[in-house]
Amino acid sequence: MSMNQRDSFLWLVLGALLACHCTQPVTPPAGQADAPVVSVPPPTAAVKAASVPGPADALAEAGPQPASFITDGLIGQANGQPIYVRSVLDPIHEMLLAMSQTEPLETFRHDLRHGILPDRLGEIVINALILGEAERDLSEAEQQRLEELVDEQRQRILQAHYNSLTLAEQKLGKPLEGVLQEIRRGMIVNRYVQQKLWPRINVTRRDIEKYYAAHLDEFNQPAGRKIHMIQTGSAPTAERIDRALDDGRPFVEVAASSLNDYKSESAGLFSQRVEGEKIFKFAQVNVAVLDLAEGEHSAQIQLDGANGQARYVWLYVEKIHSGKHEPLSAVQARIERTLQRRQYALLFDAYRLRLLTEGSYTPIDQMAETLLEVATNRYLLAAP
Repeated sequence: MSMNQRDSFLWLVLGALLACHCTQPVTPPAGQADAPVVSVPPPTAAVKAASVPGPADALAEAGPQPASFITDGLIGQANGQPIYVRSVLDPIHEMLLAMSQTEPLETFRHDLRHGILPDRLGEIVINALILGEAERDLSEAEQQRLEELVDEQRQRILQAHYNSLTLAEQKLGKPLEGVLQEIRRGMIVNRYVQQKLWPRINVTRRDIEKYYAAHLDEFNQPAGRKIHMIQTGSAPTAERIDRALDDGRPFVEVAASSLNDYKSESAGLFSQRVEGEKIFKFAQVNVAVLDLAEGEHSAQIQLDGANGQARYVWLYVEKIHSGKHEPLSAVQARIERTLQRRQYALLFDAYRLRLLTEGSYTPIDQMAETLLEVATNRYLLAAP
């Protein structure tokens, strides 16, 4: 392995070690900080070998027989690595427990079958498949250096807990070797995915310019105002409104009263954010509103309405939103990162599909159905 390759690898793995003592993934190299991260499932603990019942045809007819229910065991494999009930359900135990206490049987099973279990299993399977490829891609020198780094992390964790394994594991909430295995897996997977996918990402100047042109509103926004309005066609009512405002009653309170003919149910809200200088069709109203600072209201404005009938209007500017103008030169780095993330996501989706098509694993639907019965038994039928 060349010096550059070795430095690149060390940069990747050290990022993970310095970031967290347990589950943080590897930080991408400079300029790639926004790359999606592939998580690695925690190592499964040894569980009793037991057969798991197949899908039940009529759960409603199955009487509660807690002693006969199987709630743990081996349900399948991915890349030769066993997948146990515990490794799938334990991380979502609290969620499943809450669901079992609030949802009927049919809803509970539907939510698990059509989302929760396939998603959880898919994550476990794809991580196992990537890990298998990633481990095969490591050179002998990289493998040796990786083990050295993991051992260094072991010593660092122990030193932080007075060289007490018991104290360290109490703080971690799991065996130290399990934590180190998570770190090792995360480093291997992220190194592999980033080295395979990032070199294929290419964002050109033209790509950045096209994105900017298509999202001008995102980078250029004129000032805007949140405006409330009071309106009435009655001269006596107009006098009452003037008295209320002169007495110091809040504008929105008066606008929400029966004195207001304009949207009193929403305190006369004209717009959450209206932009520009020509807001109303009457010039004197536009002049009045543009002269108002945030939190100010206008005096009475008398307008000629239909059929010569006078209309009386008051305006209140609750909020002024500052406008902004960001030239392309100021946002091109941000746009480049956005486009890089998009390309990365597309590449990873294609890579994931290839692994799921070519990889060796128990069908996810099959494992999900088995888990569905186990979860139903554990959280509903066998519940006290």
